[in-house]
Amino acid sequence: MPSVGGPALIVPLELDGEPVLGLVATGTAEVVVDASQGRQPSWVSLRFGQRIEVEDVPALTKDLSAISRQLNAPIKVLLGVNLLRHLRPTIDFQGGQFVVRTFEPPPPPRATTLRIGYIRGGGMVLRTALGAAADSEGSLLVDTTLLYPIALDERGWKKAGVALSALQTVPEAASLKQGLLPHLNLGALEVPGVPGVHGAPVEEIEKGLDVDLDGMVGSGLLAAFRATLVDGGRVLWLEDLPMLPSSPSPGLEAPETRPLEPPG
Repeated sequence: MPSVGGPALIVPLELDGEPVLGLVATGTAEVVVDASQGRQPSWVSLRFGQRIEVEDVPALTKDLSAISRQLNAPIKVLLGVNLLRHLRPTIDFQGGQFVVRTFEPPPPPRATTLRIGYIRGGGMVLRTALGAAADSEGSLLVDTTLLYPIALDERGWKKAGVALSALQTVPEAASLKQGLLPHLNLGALEVPGVPGVHGAPVEEIEKGLDVDLDGMVGSGLLAAFRATLVDGGRVLWLEDLPMLPSSPSPGLEAPETRPLEPPG
């Protein structure tokens, strides 16, 4: 996995025999191929590491030039969740590896397990506690094309126990405000001091998907872990890693993690 100076999950692969760069895009249902060279929706072949090939993959088309400019990398394909659910992938951003498999791997010895749901259109959703209060559980759309760790709407920040008045403007992004979630629970892990933003289009996404969300998780959070998707995409294993990625965007620091203390 090449690094572009941020937590973007970029994968080298072959698209119909041509070497390209792809982007892991859990907010997208299907594979999306760059339309800038006149491509039309079709069936494509994807090869990973010159070893595993997936044929007859349905692919939509879209102009990906804006994503390429943002990442300063020529992104030619988005790897959506319907493909990822069949690849049984491990994403290790810090180790620079994207592993795909033809078999179900055994669970890592020190991983925590998260149950994943999917909404209409293929969006990946997880439920987790956003704060320490009993009523702090929220639903988060996982969209790895977003570089910040987490984005919450007003209700999400309230569940996290943080007032909007306590947030500060993100440098070079006046529409966003930033703050820290005191802690975020991910399975058996408690992640303290998670950088988050307010002002991302959570409400617009809710309307488009007709689902109730509290926010979104981006690659800035997942890049702090080794993540493996198994059981047809219904289970996500997260392994805590000792080293942390660089800051995902101006003014935002990558999160630390620690195991949850046993009750009592």
